[in-house]
Amino acid sequence: MENPSKEVNLYGELDKFVGSISEREKAVSRRLQIEKAIYLLYKEQQILEPASIAIFTWVILDGKGDYFAQQEAANLLCEKFPGTYLITLVHKERPIHTRHPQCPQHFLQYSGKLKGPIIHEAFSDQLLTQLAQTNLILEFPTAFPYMSALLDILKKQNPALKYQRIGEHSVINAADFEPSTGARCMGLHPWEMGIFSKKTSLTESSILQLQDKKLLALLNADKKSHTFNIAYTKTDWGSYLYFYTLLKGLSRNHKQIDICFFRLDLLFEVLELFKRKEGLPLWKEWGIGEVVIYTEKNLVPIPIANSGKMLRLIHCENLAQADMHILFRFADDLIGCTGDQTLCEAIGSGAPFFYDSLLFKRPILHDLMQLAKSRLSEFPILEHYFRLLYEIPNTLRKEIGDELVDLFNDPQFKKGFPRLRKLIQQEFAFEPILEGIVKRALFHQRFPSLEDVEEDLLKKF
Repeated sequence: MENPSKEVNLYGELDKFVGSISEREKAVSRRLQIEKAIYLLYKEQQILEPASIAIFTWVILDGKGDYFAQQEAANLLCEKFPGTYLITLVHKERPIHTRHPQCPQHFLQYSGKLKGPIIHEAFSDQLLTQLAQTNLILEFPTAFPYMSALLDILKKQNPALKYQRIGEHSVINAADFEPSTGARCMGLHPWEMGIFSKKTSLTESSILQLQDKKLLALLNADKKSHTFNIAYTKTDWGSYLYFYTLLKGLSRNHKQIDICFFRLDLLFEVLELFKRKEGLPLWKEWGIGEVVIYTEKNLVPIPIANSGKMLRLIHCENLAQADMHILFRFADDLIGCTGDQTLCEAIGSGAPFFYDSLLFKRPILHDLMQLAKSRLSEFPILEHYFRLLYEIPNTLRKEIGDELVDLFNDPQFKKGFPRLRKLIQQEFAFEPILEGIVKRALFHQRFPSLEDVEEDLLKKF
């Protein structure tokens, strides 16, 4: 896959939340805000003729979130458009064994690395014919490196075939998503299309619906004696700060702490960091008497003190997406998340979350700071908190852990996150935009002159 050759520098220094913008940027902002309004208008229209839609997803080697995003889009589009089907390319070393319960799904395997050449399983003649007869190919959320060549083949058979690319969170800086390209991406920047809002009827009692019965047997649904959290983090330093914030922040809470985590190697790196920095005896000061690590085959007790509460670290592997939804709704104090989909789950839960950001994902934290500052000014603690999270990938200063703990223990901290959820679900939900994007493409295919008329009108703004 080619790297973008240039960037559109929308994100300045940390403190430049608004600043001055160029006339071109003002024009682009106007156009995209109008475009979003158009999508919402199209959402309300009815598609009277059957439509065939292919959601085309290249799942990168460590990109389970790519697959979950495809499934999330399919949940919406399969209901609205029964002709929806899925094309899913998965790495041969990471096969996926679950299928969408409603949409037909075609799996193709590939080999190779993200930034190198990949070799993919050949498209069958039958599948190529089906794609050529499709009304719309929606490439989402990752870019298949050979999509351009594939479209050339398909459009020779069907020149009217529509194609729309929608990228992952916060890639508006990449040249591939410069607004004039027609490609759009998810995210919270004003030029982006929002995020999955994760509205759900799940409650804490839904924990009893877990498909993983071994995990269900371990977890205690009685919140009077236990507190539950989930650590879906990515980096060793970010994971260390997550555990530091949560465990020290709960030092005066006498309940047993249960934490589900997902990478055993990362947990060992975190424990090693604690040993090097303060030593596990520090956990004794936080009221922890014993740590018990649960894996699929082993139970490993680590004594800390003669008395104190128990910390249970429960290793989870290959959980179904439905179980992930439930665990995020069951979490109490601080959700550790990374990437796109677990961030959406965390925001949708309304619980406080710790976003363990890789450098290329930092823009979403910038946008969360901007939202907190401009729309949630009654909770200034949120802006301060997201600012600290934004700083983490670029700092190893020890003090940041205690600063996070101070915020965690502020009563306003926990109150601000349900308000953030409400704001995002009401004004930044991607689901209605996605439906509008699809319907607009279908109307443009049915009435080609409509696309030209809209473009002429948009140029006048």
